[in-house]
Amino acid sequence: MTRYLCVHPGHDRKGRVRAVDVTPQVRLEREFLPRESAYLASTDDVIARVLALRTGDPVDRLAQVRRVLSGTAAPIDAPVVLAASSTDRVPGLYELDELRSDPAIATLIDRRTQTVVPGADDVVVITDVESAPGFERAPRTGVVQPAETMTATQLERAQQARVLPQGIFPVMELSARIADAPADERAIVEAIKRTRTMRPSLGERTGPWRVVIECPTPVGDPPVSHRVVFTGTGDHEPVEVLGTPAVGWDVALEDAAAGDLAPPVPSRRSERRLKAVLIAELVVAALVAGAAWASGALSLAVRETPGWLGFAVTLAVAAVAIGLIALLGRSDAQGNANDTFVLRRHYSSRTELFATSTIVSAGIFALALASAVVPPILDAEPPVPAPLITFAAGSRVVTATVQVDGHGIATDDVVAVEVRQYSAEQAEGVLIGRVTATGDSAGRVRVSEAMALDRGARFMSVLITVGDRSAEACRPAVSGGAGCSVVSVPPLGAGIVRFQPAASLEELIAETTPSPAISPSVAPSVTPPPSVTPPPSISPTPTPA
Repeated sequence: MTRYLCVHPGHDRKGRVRAVDVTPQVRLEREFLPRESAYLASTDDVIARVLALRTGDPVDRLAQVRRVLSGTAAPIDAPVVLAASSTDRVPGLYELDELRSDPAIATLIDRRTQTVVPGADDVVVITDVESAPGFERAPRTGVVQPAETMTATQLERAQQARVLPQGIFPVMELSARIADAPADERAIVEAIKRTRTMRPSLGERTGPWRVVIECPTPVGDPPVSHRVVFTGTGDHEPVEVLGTPAVGWDVALEDAAAGDLAPPVPSRRSERRLKAVLIAELVVAALVAGAAWASGALSLAVRETPGWLGFAVTLAVAAVAIGLIALLGRSDAQGNANDTFVLRRHYSSRTELFATSTIVSAGIFALALASAVVPPILDAEPPVPAPLITFAAGSRVVTATVQVDGHGIATDDVVAVEVRQYSAEQAEGVLIGRVTATGDSAGRVRVSEAMALDRGARFMSVLITVGDRSAEACRPAVSGGAGCSVVSVPPLGAGIVRFQPAASLEELIAETTPSPAISPSVAPSVTPPPSVTPPPSISPTPTPA
């Protein structure tokens, strides 16, 4: 008898390598035969479908009979279980042990190892049939005589016995015998009876084999177990066979066989990947929405690019919906769940569905994120700064100082400040100053210019233009738009009067109330917000410094 030995340098005993006999483990692994598969079919259904075949080509008829027995024209070399009547199971390929849940089929499987009289498993089915027309039964003698008139004929019912063979047969041999039989029910039944029944193979498996076992003697300090690979061709083996250490691919294959070779595992991996993508999308959407709301970018997007924002929200919802549809879809195989071909197609399509949904969902969400962020950035324009105007009204001349402090101005954006004076509300303005500047590396623009006004000046306008953006009109009679400020000029001797930007019209009116303080006070600017334009009659009252 062949002995299988595990030889490892760690099995050192007094300077000699000791071999460990692992013959029982190897033989036990070799006796683990794969689980046997079998086709399931109904004898009654097979007979009816074979009789319905209308092909005359022997090759085509054989393929059609194989399809009737196994569901495919090229079945594997497996047994077919013929049950006398239909069961709740769908005909197809099953594991033979799994069919034991049906008592009738379990009896057929158990009888494979027993010596059974031929025909002992046949089932006799009795059905009612109608007698031929034109005959009637004699009232007393029981002899059937021809009827003289058709109107007096009464159909009689008779019983017919049908023999339905059942058992476990080789699918190749059975299909060949049925295909060669005439298209008659009695001939098909006889062909099934002449087919030998299959017996379980109890002998040792032959052919090439490969087993991986764990050596019972660990090696090293601390002791570590190791695996050994034994292979053979099925031919005559020597007295002693030495195993080789399992390394690299052998170990990886053995570790992955329990999980990776099972059909649901890739599907579960794809499902987990899709769940991770959906969770990441929700987290990113929440973070972006929170950051945009806190920084004011959300209101900017709503005001400047509402269409792009709505398009981005729609895409984000669609991306999440695509992933949820794939996750909430049916996860069970539709059809014969024990058919390995059905399972393979089901899990392959489900894995492909998860992979496609993950890619599509991530792509649509990325497009949604870009649609929500990029357009506001490209459409964003630097804010138009408001001027700070200070008048120094002496006894002879009034000097105006205009200061501008802008932020977020690019180096290629030109900021122009134009100052005009008006002798009356409806008079034409006279340009008394124009200054241009660009943003520095920090995006800041600072302008400070002082200029003297004529004695007859009653109003002064300051127009700030950033790039191509400019107010439509900026004069005492008509003023409006961002960057336009119109103020009244204080009289001679009024002292120092300052106009600064106000947050709202109410604040502007409140700050224009005269203050009884003796110290110099600061008067507010009448520069309105973009949406509010105060009437020209509203002007601050200077307080003597």
